[in-house]
Amino acid sequence: MYSPNFVSSSSEYLKNYPGDDYVDMLGIDVYDFKNGRFLQTALNNLKITEKIATEKNMLFALTETGLENVTQNNWWTNSLYKAIRSSSITYAMVWRNDTPSFFHTPFLGHSSVENFREFLDKDLMLLSEDIQ
Repeated sequence: MYSPNFVSSSSEYLKNYPGDDYVDMLGIDVYDFKNGRFLQTALNNLKITEKIATEKNMLFALTETGLENVTQNNWWTNSLYKAIRSSSITYAMVWRNDTPSFFHTPFLGHSSVENFREFLDKDLMLLSEDIQ
């Protein structure tokens, strides 16, 4: 997996690329830094990554993402879902929950739980429990 943090161009993405002999899949890490630019940054980065993956005939993913402490109750459907549905990514991975003061997915009782459930119920979403 080759997966840089967000970039602004294909050349920046490939700056440290070790070569096709060492990479099986491409990825991009895009976090929401609460600056109002997540969706546009994610859309741009997924487009860049998808273009390179298509040229290299590789799968690609949103390898790390999240909004620390999920401070927007509708972030799942209004931000993350809008970003991932715009591309043909293989998967998206939300960063970990570490402590009650550092988390990236809601815990029971959190104000974004219902929006998270709505996000998971989207047709586009496939969870491990859905795989037979």
